Amino acid sequence: MAKESLPQKIETLSKEVIRANIKVYLTVLDPLGTAIDEVLFGIGDRIRAKRLETFVKILSEKLDGVNQNKVDMSFLQSEEFFDLNMRVFSAAIKSRHEEKYRILSSVFLSKVFNEEE
Repeated sequence: MAKESLPQKIETLSKEVIRANIKVYLTVLDPLGTAIDEVLFGIGDRIRAKRLETFVKILSEKLDGVNQNKVDMSFLQSEEFFDLNMRVFSAAIKSRHEEKYRILSSVFLSKVFNEEE
């Protein structure tokens, strides 16, 4: 595994310090602070992970049987592909509806395979 550079270490530590400070301030807000802490750092992470897992499962099911040789490999390295990923995955995290995941995965794949909608 590659060794972290000094700027990377500083950024990681900064994020950890900010998170620790937020957690300390939340303890003052008993019991509301505990609930907010759980939403921000506990249940929120689990919900995001579950939503992403469900979305990726639906996306992979749609990929089964598709000729993946039709993908333009240069597109996968483009800023457009990066932006597409950011928009689609952000939208998936913000939704809890499987139908929306299906729509998002269709939009994602139509762009990746350069298909007209």
